Amino acid sequence: MGYPDIFSPFTGEVNVTEGGHKANQHLSFIIGTPLGTILGMPEFGSRVKKLQFEPFDEVWMDRAELYIQEALERWAPWCSIIKFEFEYLEGDRGRLSEDFHKVHIIMYYYVAGSADQSRLDYEMVMGGEV
Repeated sequence: MGYPDIFSPFTGEVNVTEGGHKANQHLSFIIGTPLGTILGMPEFGSRVKKLQFEPFDEVWMDRAELYIQEALERWAPWCSIIKFEFEYLEGDRGRLSEDFHKVHIIMYYYVAGSADQSRLDYEMVMGGEV
């Protein structure tokens, strides 16, 4: 998988109007793809889905950061991570069962060649104990 077309083919500069959206799509695809699920590319993706049934705590957050950083260093080297924030969301009885919750992962980053900070919002459905 190549870099997303967030760079202008004429100048090599970041295409600001398209860049943020396409970069976020690309990053979400990498983070949300479990390793070994893309035929012919067993190393593509991240290990973050392995945490889906683990208790949400400081160890979980540290591991999530590590797994995302590992994946993006390999598959999105144009992305420089600034910081992560995590928000635990209780299950909504109308939409999720009582046993399932969500973690909202917020990642702030820079795209190579841009001075503008970007933000990725990624939600992960969780199961198991809190």
